[in-house]
Parts: sequence; C-alpha cells; structure tokens
Amino acid sequence: MTRGQLAERTRRSIGGDPHALAQLTQGLFDEAGMASISPSDTGGTNTGYGDALDPVRAAHCTIRNESQRTGALIRGLYQKVNELRQKYPNRPVRIAELGCGPLAPIALSVASLFQPEEVRLLLVDIHNESLAILERLSEKLKLKGHIETLEQGNLLVGNWGHLRPDIVVLEVMMAALLREPQGAVTAHLAPQFEPSTLWLPQKIEVTGSLFHGSETPASKWISLGPICSIDPHFRERAREGTPLQKLISVKRGFQLPEPLTRTQNLRLHTRVEVIPGIEIPLGSVITKDVISECNGRAQTGHRGIHVRYTMGADHVDFHSTES
Repeated sequence: MTRGQLAERTRRSIGGDPHALAQLTQGLFDEAGMASISPSDTGGTNTGYGDALDPVRAAHCTIRNESQRTGALIRGLYQKVNELRQKYPNRPVRIAELGCGPLAPIALSVASLFQPEEVRLLLVDIHNESLAILERLSEKLKLKGHIETLEQGNLLVGNWGHLRPDIVVLEVMMAALLREPQGAVTAHLAPQFEPSTLWLPQKIEVTGSLFHGSETPASKWISLGPICSIDPHFRERAREGTPLQKLISVKRGFQLPEPLTRTQNLRLHTRVEVIPGIEIPLGSVITKDVISECNGRAQTGHRGIHVRYTMGADHVDFHSTES
C-alpha cells in the first residue's frame, strides 16, 4: 500500500465506505509485516493498572471486526484536525496517539491527508518493538516527515508535558474499562497537558443492568444507570489534584424502587463517544456487554445494589442488601 492508496482509503472511510476501511486497516497490517511476527516473539506488559498489549495483539485490534472501531476514531480525529487548522492556520496541528502500537492507525491515516507543515505526529508506546515496526512502516508510506516524536515509555510514569499535543488519541481499553489502563493513563496525563487539549474518545461511559438469566430479554432488564465514566469532568478532577487511585476506584450504590422478586446478575454496558455524533459501534471488544467478569448476585427481597471495582482490574464485585 502506498501513501496515495492510504490517503484514498482514508477519504473513503471518512465518507462511510466500510470496504475502504477494511482495505485501509488490512493494508497497514500487511505493510508492517505483522503476519510474519509470531505472538510468542513478543510480550505484553502489566502496568499495574491493566495490561499494555503486545505488538501483535495490538495490531490485530485494527483489523477484521475491529476496523469499525478504528474508523470511528479516524473520522473523529479528521473532523477535529480540520477545526483546529481553521483556528490555528499558521502552525501545524499536533496529534499525540498514545499507546499507538506498531501501526498508529488513527494518526497515520489522518496524516496521509495533510502535509508535514499542517500536521505533526507524536507517537508513544511502551514497547520498543512496536516503535521499530512503526518507524519502518512510516518510511514505506512516506509519512516519516510528519513524525516529530517517536518515543518509548510508560505513560503512567514521569512527565509527558513536553509533547504539548493539541489532540490526544488514547484508546487503551477493554469493555467496562477492565483489563487495560485507560483510566489510569488519563488520570496521570490530564494534569500534564493544557486544559484546552482535545481528548479522543472524549467520553467513555459504563452503565449497569440487572438480569435474571441469559434468556432474559432486554426489555426485562432492570436499569441501574451510570456506574463510571471518563469524560471532561474526570479529566478536570485529575487536573485539580484528585489522587489517581481515587479517580479510578469505582464505588456505586443504587436503591431499587421495589424489592427484587428473584435473584439477578449484573451486566455492564460501555458507550464510547469519540466526538458528538460519532460513537464506536456496539459489538466491538470495547463496547460489548460484560457479564462473566461480574462476581456476585443480587438476592431476592433486596433493594440495595452495590458495585465496586478498579478501572483496569480483571473483574467487578457486586452484592445486594435489604435496603
């Protein structure tokens, strides 16, 4: 795939062509030579607040069923870049794709539509192997001139304020904000960047429902409402100095209007809004309902529901009380 082909597929993807989007993500995967790299050759990293995917798994997150997830972020980023170029016509827009993996698919795709003096890329990943692959890929696509920073590091450690991004693309998450460090990374970085910095996705919301069994239709679920979110308010609290652990610790209590007539299980729903009007479709690994990771049961006759977990953990605890 040439830079021209990448740009064409990006334009068509932004216009809503799913075939072009599939070609785009598969093309990046192929040009990077990911098929020849065995997962056993690389390793993920446990950050203490969730896992950072190894390069091979990270690359697989862009293709096949997950391409729609990448496409939503590309559309949102393209729109925001154009808005900022109108606001700042005499300087480049600075895009940071953090936890970029070996493909940096959102940043590279959008950059293919602009000149280096219009868009600058700041790419960071925890794995050196990802960055080595990405450097070769950017050379093949003739996009290396857009890259100002290609940096290895743990985004949960130290100060990253030197990046000075206009837009942050950060998608290191799984459904319900479990297993990966989206919450912790956001909490650590938000105080280091200007309040005017745009974050994509701009809002991630986790809500909950109770259901009796797998055969229960959605119309019979008992809605609990919002459980946690990463949004402008979350980032503002981080800038105000709220401790990281407090920000990512989820403790929610709910009072039902009537006692439960039978035992209930918990399911969590995840909504990811890239920008207003653009959401990551349901069915992605980051928007699918979470059920098996929810440990506990709401008992018959109880009205109080208590949910507790930490963003990045591998499970959710919940229980019920009589009131």
